[in-house]
Amino acid sequence: MSAEEFHKFCNLGYFTIRRTHKFWSGTWTDMVIEQNLMRAFKTEDTCRFTHVSSKQHVELRDSRKSRDLHDFRQTLSWFEAHSPFDETVQDKLISLSTGIVADSSINCDCAFEHGLKAQSRMT
Repeated sequence: MSAEEFHKFCNLGYFTIRRTHKFWSGTWTDMVIEQNLMRAFKTEDTCRFTHVSSKQHVELRDSRKSRDLHDFRQTLSWFEAHSPFDETVQDKLISLSTGIVADSSINCDCAFEHGLKAQSRMT
């Protein structure tokens, strides 16, 4: 591999192959080989049918919309049971996942600085 190819591989993301113009359609090279091999085994001559791909985005298919609606309803149900807007703890930071209420020692505005201090103590 030349120095230019190595630079493209490591820094510019030239380690995937795109077979379509879709933005997130990059595939690892070994997967492309496998997909091409599998496609060769599933040709029209072998299976006697033709596969036609839709130009519609996979996120817009009925199965995906149904799954998303189910997930949305589950999330809504969870928030109805665990409301983050508790009137008894106004002006407090509350963890959505655990319900733990932060005390006065928590300062989100300085999170980055606190993270750096914690990291330096670990180092």
